Order: sequence, then structure tokens, then C-alpha cells
Amino acid sequence: MNSITVKVMGVVLSIFILLMVGSQFVYFVSDSSETEEAVLYTVDESASFRGMFVRDEKVIEYDGDGILQFNVSDASKLSTDSVIAYVYDDEQQIYYKSQIEKLTSLKEDYEKAQNPGTTSGIETEALRTKISQQYMELIESCDSEDYGSVYSARKELMYLLNVNNIITRNDTDFSEQITELESMISEYESLTVDPKDTITSSDSGYFASTLDGYEGLVSVSDIDYLTEERIDSLFNAEPETSENAIGKIISEYDTKFIGVIEKSNKLVELSLLSSNSLSVRFSSSDNVYTMSIDTIRPIDENEEEYLIVLDCTVLDETLLQNRFENAELVFEEYTGVKVPREAIRFKDGVKGVYTLFGQETTFKKIDVIYEGDDFVLSSNTDDTAYVNVYDQMLLEGG
Repeated sequence: MNSITVKVMGVVLSIFILLMVGSQFVYFVSDSSETEEAVLYTVDESASFRGMFVRDEKVIEYDGDGILQFNVSDASKLSTDSVIAYVYDDEQQIYYKSQIEKLTSLKEDYEKAQNPGTTSGIETEALRTKISQQYMELIESCDSEDYGSVYSARKELMYLLNVNNIITRNDTDFSEQITELESMISEYESLTVDPKDTITSSDSGYFASTLDGYEGLVSVSDIDYLTEERIDSLFNAEPETSENAIGKIISEYDTKFIGVIEKSNKLVELSLLSSNSLSVRFSSSDNVYTMSIDTIRPIDENEEEYLIVLDCTVLDETLLQNRFENAELVFEEYTGVKVPREAIRFKDGVKGVYTLFGQETTFKKIDVIYEGDDFVLSSNTDDTAYVNVYDQMLLEGG
């Protein structure tokens, strides 16, 4: 082997060693760099305050003796002279009436299930899917102790199972069950007596069983004249409910929600008086309510605090049972790729991040749509020139 060949081989070997050492160094540096995976993230721009519901309400009173069986549920619409409740001497009568209603409903389910029109065209697989969904709904109702929903979910599940039995030919006729139920209904009916008294509605409106004593303290017409002192007195009042009160009539379905916010609050800064709607969350509910802004006006001499009045066109259990609520107003919602501030770098004047894929680092741009304290949101895009979901962002330069 001549000297030239030896020199060439030496050079090649040296280059190979340098490449190996260099690649190991790059791998070590890359592997030791801290990274964070880009994820899709949603941020609400919001403000919170404590407020109260204000409605035009009239208390329903009954000063007689006896056990009441209500004929209406919360939020039910009432017309003048609607029956609100029946009065009995014996609470057993309430039980008899309740059993008659349940057994009659069950009998109707059997009759409906065996009706040929009910089972025609139903696919077995689709029915089984409905049964599984209804079973899960029943379990969720039990777990949440929502006993009203438990009864309705169980009733629907039994109906679906009866239909399934008809389709699968396990049962083709429920005449025996229907006859037995009719016999039980007749037995309970023989034990019932007419109510001793009937409570009716004196006005039209909507029924609510929850009372807190605020029914006579403030009305919708009072809102325009509320002062700072008056609001403080309302929020700190401890009103008493009449011992003869059994419920109330709410004159309008719409309700007002009032509270006090600071001047620096985003709602005042954005001057959203003309906003058509606003998303509102309450601490006692998972629901998101859509409300419109009725009024925002200062209530103190320095104009540091503002009265906010929201219009709500929903009347549900949460709004009826709670006079006071901690409310969160959601102005805007931003969804994008979450980028930590410590990952942000600049390249040729362009803001972006370095991402790591294997041993290769790549600079990717970001399009900032929201800025938080320690992160920003970048537009969620398919453009690979920008940071994408699942990219591994380097937190220590690139």
C-alpha cells in the first residue's frame, strides 16, 4: 500500500470520526433540550361578579289545614284559575294518587309497545343502541341523585325493553300484564276520596315552589331607581317567608339578573351596551346561558362601580331555586395552539418557535391570536410553516 493511499484513508477515517462525534454531540444536545408538545387550547375572556335575580312575583298562600298534592311543577305556565294543588286530610291519598299515575303510565307503555305501528320498521341494532344509551342515562341520573330524571329514564328504558321483547319474539302480547295493572289501578281508585279543597291561581304566569322572602322586596320596575345603598341592603338582607306561603307566581317568563362590576371591568371598557347577547355561566350549574345586556350605569359619585342588568329568557330549575349566583360573563372565546413564552424566538425579525423532530430542529412561525401571562395562542392551521398541534417546541433556543 503506497503512501498516497494511506494518506487518503487517513483523511477519510478522520472525517468519519468527526461526523460520528459531531452527530453524537448534536444528538446529546437535542436530547437534553427541554421540549413541550403543542396542544389545542381554549381561553375565555371573562369577568365575574355576584348578582341576584329580580322578577315580578306574587306569593301564593293557603291558611287551611291538610296535605297538599301539587298539580303543577316548577316553571309550569299558569292561567287564571289553574289548579295549583289539591288538599287532603290524609297523606295516604297522595300516595294512592301517585301510584295510580305511575301504574296508568306503565299500562300505557305496554299498550304502546305491543301496538304493531310501534315495532314496524324498527331495526334491532338501532333499538339496542337506544337501550344502551338509555341505560347509561339512568346510571348518570342515579349517580347525580337526580331522582326526577331517574324515574323518567327508568320509564323510557322499560318501554324500549318491552319493544325489544316484541321484536325478538320473546313476548308477543302484554295482555296479562295490562290486565294485572288495571286491577291494581282499580284497587287504588277504590281507596281514593275527593280533595277537601282546591288551590287555584289568581293570576296568569309561571309557577315556582321555591320561596326566599325576596318576593315582596324588589320588582323589575324598581331596577331603574336602584342606588348603591339600596343594592347593598338587598344583597345583605335576611327576609322571612310567610308561614302560609306554598309557592309563587312569576308574572313573566323573562327575568333580570343584576349585580355590581368595577369600572376597570372588561365589560365596561368594551362598552357592550349594544351587544345582542353574552354567554353567562353560573357557579351552581354546568349550563351556559345566553343573555342580553339591558343596562350598565354608574351607581357611585366617582363612577368606579357600575350596575349591570342582564335580560334572561330562560326559566329553569337553577334560575328558580337560587336568588343569588356567582356569574361569569364570557366576552370572547379563543381557540388555538398553546405556545409557552419561553419557547418564542425571533428569526430574521419573524416571531416563531424552534421545533424538534428526531434530531432535526426547524423554525416555525406563530400567528398570535391571544396573549396570556406565560403563553400565547397561535392560529390553528394546517400550514406547516406555522407551529402545529403535536409539534415538539424547544424551550431552550434552537
